[in-house]
Amino acid sequence: MLYGIFNNFGHKMGLSPDQVRAAAGLQISLVLAIIFRYLFNHKRVSPYTRHWLSFLWGVGLLFFCFKRETFHMLFSSFIVYIVIKFSKESVVHWLTLSSSMMYLSAIHINRMYYETGYVIEISGPLMLFAIKSSYIGCSIYDGYMKNKQGKEQVMRPTLLEYLSYIFNFSSVICGPPSEYQDYCDFIEGKEFIKHKTKQNEKDPSPIIPAVSKLILGYFMIGIYGLLSAKFAPIHLGDKRWKGSDLISMYMFAEMSLLLTKIKYYGAFFSGEAVNNFAGLGFREYDDNGKPCWDMLTPAHPIRLELAKNITEMVASWNILTARWLKKCIYNRISYHPTLFTWFFSALWHGFYPGYYFFFIPMCIGLYIGRKLRRRVRPYICKFTKLNLLYDILTWFLSRVLLTFYSAAFTMMDFEATLRFWRFLFYIGHLLLAAGILLVIILPEVSNSESKLKEHIELNDSSKKD
Repeated sequence: MLYGIFNNFGHKMGLSPDQVRAAAGLQISLVLAIIFRYLFNHKRVSPYTRHWLSFLWGVGLLFFCFKRETFHMLFSSFIVYIVIKFSKESVVHWLTLSSSMMYLSAIHINRMYYETGYVIEISGPLMLFAIKSSYIGCSIYDGYMKNKQGKEQVMRPTLLEYLSYIFNFSSVICGPPSEYQDYCDFIEGKEFIKHKTKQNEKDPSPIIPAVSKLILGYFMIGIYGLLSAKFAPIHLGDKRWKGSDLISMYMFAEMSLLLTKIKYYGAFFSGEAVNNFAGLGFREYDDNGKPCWDMLTPAHPIRLELAKNITEMVASWNILTARWLKKCIYNRISYHPTLFTWFFSALWHGFYPGYYFFFIPMCIGLYIGRKLRRRVRPYICKFTKLNLLYDILTWFLSRVLLTFYSAAFTMMDFEATLRFWRFLFYIGHLLLAAGILLVIILPEVSNSESKLKEHIELNDSSKKD
């Protein structure tokens, strides 16, 4: 009966059956989050009880959404726990990451074999599992390194603590993933205790921020449901575009990408709202004594749309995944960490060629953008009137690159991607080639001169403020 109600509603909203199940699981987790906060508050029950509830409710939600595929999560989680329990502290972070990624990769390969197009299935929770388990491995390793200096004792989670974190009901379906220590503080109520003052003796209420995020998430999902069929990414590779003007084709691609981002915004902010309702996501009090519930903020849509370069795009999109990649991958690699991290991100997503057609060129664009900025920006700073023109140009070129290469990510169809690129006259490739040529031709500004220009720019901006 419950499936029937959600299916009828999803059909009216233009959602596929797998999207309906995920949306239904999200609504159930919302109800459970409210119950968890008010009936099983850290002041009412012990952390032991809260751990058990979080674990059991999470497993129940997975069975509701993915049925027997849930056994993949259970099986892989026990394998990785054995790795965490018995590995040496000096290598536990890499063994934990590699074991979770190996299982995830097997599921990705299975998905490529049996599924056509984008379908919400167990690989999504397994991707979150890879994040969470590697957070645990890295926390053990970091504790081991501090223990060598006599600063901290190495702590490994108990089986219940581990399962509670991995299967946490408020994030097991669509995230967002919190760090392990933040989750433990949430279960024990420590995130409020360590920020408690005489002016803020009571636990802060998440109602207002959670409701606002939930409304925003539902609004985004509604827009996607109404317009997704008309601007579906698969239409980007339609042969009907052959002979069409470039502007029409590009504008359609922009709308298609925007709706794809809106779909993720809907899931992101709804998921964050569920966590906030449960009491997870509090960071601190600001200078005015107002509670900040932004620890799990997943994206900054306006900043993303106004980003002037790829670096700003990365900083505004899927923030918690980017944080994980930086903490568990980038900061632990000494040789070409940026390139390795981008490639690893593609591997984490799966093995569809479209993922690599997106991540690798965008990584190259990131490198080129950094080097060109060092060569061009100091000269632009000499002429204040050119700053705005420069920012508009870099914003536009960054959007063109994102739109051009994201088609491969969203379509996941090799031939359709090549047709789309051909329709746009391979403009993304041409931009990268032009960027590489400019990097070779233009001389790099010396560090002292570059710093001087940055100092002048900062002084000019402070005078305007």
